[in-house]
Amino acid sequence: MMPAAQIDALAMARRIIAVGCSGAGKSTFSQRLAKLKDIPYVEMDQLFRKPNWREPSDEEFLPKVKNAVAAETWILDGNYSRTQNTKWPRT
Repeated sequence: MMPAAQIDALAMARRIIAVGCSGAGKSTFSQRLAKLKDIPYVEMDQLFRKPNWREPSDEEFLPKVKNAVAAETWILDGNYSRTQNTKWPRT
């Protein structure tokens, strides 16, 4: 059970990043929380993957992340360490 102070902080949060290992439930948690808070959900895998599971260059990928986190509210799921300098300052 989450302490009341953490629940209050989460209720007030406007920009949230869910991180964890593959299969941990980041996407499920993020989608549900976005719906409850009525704020946009951003899936990093959707920003990253090109057709046929091809990977983009940083020049293609990082502007998409920067654009996504420029919004005032969002819940973002995914790790992608190369995006840390873009997403964490906005969180």
